[in-house]
Amino acid sequence: MLIDGTSRLPPSPAFTTDMESSAYKDVETSRGLKYHYYYSPPADGKPTLLFCHGFPSTSYDWHYQVFYFKKEGYGLIVPE
Repeated sequence: MLIDGTSRLPPSPAFTTDMESSAYKDVETSRGLKYHYYYSPPADGKPTLLFCHGFPSTSYDWHYQVFYFKKEGYGLIVPE
């Protein structure tokens, strides 16, 4: 919230519910490495996008982009 009482960002509840915990997956490689990631399947004909981040970020740092691209029908993979 800014000093004048206005906000330049959209309200967060509209975005926080879009990365539901049931969409997170786990995979273990043959070498025993475990990965946790967010997955949303693509609509027909749309590609899948991979969002990467660096330490100490998390997949949630992409929640605004996830909201937008999921709404547009893109598939999403966002590693934790």
